[in-house]
Amino acid sequence: MALTETVFNVALANVLNRVSQQWEVTAERTGVLSESSGLTIDVLIRGKNRTPLVIENEYVPASNVEADARSRLGKTFSFDGSSVTQVVALRTPASLKECKTAQEAEILMQSCEFEYAILRDRSQTVSDDFVSFEVQRVPEIPSAFISGSIQALASFLATATFNNLALSESIEELNRGVQESINILQDVARSSDEFKIQLSNLMMRAFSDKDVSQGLGIAATVVINATLFQQKLATRYEGIRTLAQMQGNDDLNQAGLLKQWRQILQINYWPIYSIAISVLAAIKDPYVVSKFINRLSKTTQNLVDLGVVETHDLCGVVFQQFMTERKNLASYYTRPSSATLLAHLAIPDQDWSDTSVYKNFKFADYSCGTGALVHAVYRKITSLHEFEGGSPASLHAHMMENSITAADIVPSATHLTATLLSSLFPNETYESSRVLIPEYGLVDDGATVRLGSLEILDDESVFRNMFPNAPDARALDASGSQNRTYEFLIQRASQDLVIMNPPYTRAMSDWVEKAQGTWKPYNVLGNSAETQARMKKREGQLTNKIRCYNGYQSMPSAFCGVADLMLKEDGILALVLPLTALQGVSWHRFREMLAFDYAEVTVISISQDSAGKCAWSADTKLAEVLITARKKTAAEKSDSSAPETRGTIINLYNRPDNNLIAEQLAEQIKKVLHRRQLRSLEDGPYGGTPLIVAGEHAGEVLSVPMSAKSWEVLGIRDLSLAQFAFHLSHGRVWFPRSSKPLDRVLPIRRIREFARVGFADNNIANNKKAAFERIDDISATADYPMMWRNESNDQRSMTLTPDQEGRVRPDREELASRIWACRSHALIAREVSFGSQSLVSGFTEKVVIGGRAWPNIQLLDERLEKAFVLWGNTTLGALSYWFHCSRQQVKRGIVTVTSIADLPWLDPTALNPEALQYAVDLFDEFRTHPLLPLGQAYRDPTRQALDKRFLSEVLGFSRSATQQFQHLVQKWCAEPSLS
Repeated sequence: MALTETVFNVALANVLNRVSQQWEVTAERTGVLSESSGLTIDVLIRGKNRTPLVIENEYVPASNVEADARSRLGKTFSFDGSSVTQVVALRTPASLKECKTAQEAEILMQSCEFEYAILRDRSQTVSDDFVSFEVQRVPEIPSAFISGSIQALASFLATATFNNLALSESIEELNRGVQESINILQDVARSSDEFKIQLSNLMMRAFSDKDVSQGLGIAATVVINATLFQQKLATRYEGIRTLAQMQGNDDLNQAGLLKQWRQILQINYWPIYSIAISVLAAIKDPYVVSKFINRLSKTTQNLVDLGVVETHDLCGVVFQQFMTERKNLASYYTRPSSATLLAHLAIPDQDWSDTSVYKNFKFADYSCGTGALVHAVYRKITSLHEFEGGSPASLHAHMMENSITAADIVPSATHLTATLLSSLFPNETYESSRVLIPEYGLVDDGATVRLGSLEILDDESVFRNMFPNAPDARALDASGSQNRTYEFLIQRASQDLVIMNPPYTRAMSDWVEKAQGTWKPYNVLGNSAETQARMKKREGQLTNKIRCYNGYQSMPSAFCGVADLMLKEDGILALVLPLTALQGVSWHRFREMLAFDYAEVTVISISQDSAGKCAWSADTKLAEVLITARKKTAAEKSDSSAPETRGTIINLYNRPDNNLIAEQLAEQIKKVLHRRQLRSLEDGPYGGTPLIVAGEHAGEVLSVPMSAKSWEVLGIRDLSLAQFAFHLSHGRVWFPRSSKPLDRVLPIRRIREFARVGFADNNIANNKKAAFERIDDISATADYPMMWRNESNDQRSMTLTPDQEGRVRPDREELASRIWACRSHALIAREVSFGSQSLVSGFTEKVVIGGRAWPNIQLLDERLEKAFVLWGNTTLGALSYWFHCSRQQVKRGIVTVTSIADLPWLDPTALNPEALQYAVDLFDEFRTHPLLPLGQAYRDPTRQALDKRFLSEVLGFSRSATQQFQHLVQKWCAEPSLS
């Protein structure tokens, strides 16, 4: 006998009730809707400060389920008079019909895939007589459904039941409260140097009068957070009072709050209250502090009325979203949706029902910022454990004390990190935590400098003074009756997961004239130039054994070394890094580490038309990637018979807008990866494996060899272009829509194999050790003409005019002679803005020594150099340059002088005499013809004519090949990085 939908709905409610204690799930309810008291609701989810959610369910094919769901919208709940604003249409697998009992269905549904969509009422009152009724559907495609496991469905429902109105209003209230608090404190900050210094010490950065509001915003957020947490603790601990209770006893003042918070420190919560105490105590003006506390009280009470304190779910979401408001917090952070996606992909598949597995899962972020990444991991594993019947709340103290490590040199950041982690289980206390502020700058008696989390690289590393800004620079023990200096021992290879968005600062000397002699990573908190120099020296001592470290990208590469050092074998590395980490020359050691020491490497980029849209962080204008990888075991590393390690690249069309979408995206990516049937870079130009999320094409997935230079694939929307460019780099021309490559093999070589690349600009000019002084007004008889600038409007044709000249510096004659020996007519662009610039390569009538924008390329004679330049300005050559350059700024391709030597290029020396002569003649004919920007190649008649004749006359391709080529040009110009 088939299991009826009615019985199944009860089974589903039972399973969902076990997922979370924050909601109540009932099934087969009547009398729920005022308009239709006899109508049965399949499943109803309710919870304090959650929006009620109706689920309408049918077995597949479920032909009526969406219509039933729509019919519920707009009706009125009889229990509170509110409207039904959201309904989930659920399609249950028909296989569950075969279950004999509800208990059997509860077991079987653990291995089933469900399909679901949510319908939301977005009605608006237009006038007294008319209401505009609009239904929002997720996913938007009418016939599409999200597919996922019962765990994925539960996560979807948890996100959907957040009280979105309360969430929005809470964020607005927090913003309003912080802004008004900033206004109150502004006068104190401007008039009191002491307050500004204390603020700078707390925030680990100096504030000018112009930007002091940023520090005040962070300080206000910290204190508001403390008052909100106090409201929660008052419901748990005797002697802890709410703000209203304090006001009733006339204790709601500076002295009263400080006393109350110090009492809370006796329980613990040191990460939250130590900084808040310092902020509040630093305000000396009694009138200002009174106004400030009144504003705090008002903000806190308004948030209490909105329900933010009563539910940890809503509180966590509010603070996570609020902490990513750039208006108030001037710090780098990972977007919540980015953190969710990375965390969900990084968490390994384990038996999360096993309490020992859960409690012993150790994860860390050694540059935690405001805690988005560790919070996303903790939130996910608690839901996994709870879903399997575990009790994560009872293990919260253990996790905070033993399993979760978060460190940052900015105290306010660790404050917010601790808040997020504590907010998951606010009623559970702990004796200590692993939320750390490692020492940074001068310590002890001034004889020593420390570099924060990089001190992990020291063989004798110990983190001390967890919260040095606390009143006595000490942490309390469990009883609070004694003080002790806090020491945190570092155990290497101890973490199951290290997840980080490390600082991107390069360890270069500041180029700002007034800051000369300082070093960018260390120019904070008033560190003197001498201290910064010592810190730079310390960096060298700590990083000399890190295999992935490079001196140019010093900070991010050093933190990658920290992560590698701390991971166990089989541990998971999860990083947010700039795209250049996988394309830039200076990062080659990091890529080597991934290739040899890691397996199951997955990299996610975004294919969009601006760097901001390609960033996973919220306040950087650099294209970024998400990386996950599993650290190989010693046996894997020593296995010489193991197949070549391969990686997976995922190019998304858009960054997920919110956590709901990020969760669904992570689920679908996992499914695709588990199938292990992916298109590869070596395949023909058929594109990658489609990534379909809720019926929509969300991106493409491609398998790439880790040992090859395969990361050029990142950020490309149409991966058939990547496959075409890959084959072209090996001399094969394989057009899309063709079953095989053309018979003719092109002589494609690395530039270093047939030409000499000129000197980098820092050797030519621009520093005291360079060979030449630069002179802007070039003379007609210049001895050392240069091509220094990239001026797109003046550089439309292949013939370029030198724009500067060099004058040999004293004692640099030998270097000048060597640079002059590399002179040439041919030049190659170091940077190309594909939307505005026309040239990849150029030619000068007189020989030049190159320059900043145009390094020179020397071949044996002028004819070969003409052929070299011609190839670079055909669409084939430009497409190859685009593919192999670094596209961190998306629409701008960048190559270094070092990487130029490795660019694949048509070797003019390998052309037969007839083909070479055709190339020279073609260059001479087109040398002065203006070209449109490269992104407009599809509609540039000059470049089209050049391409057509180059293909036929120089390469000897047939007419049909030139027709296929036009389709390729259209595809290339449709890429976001060109259009």
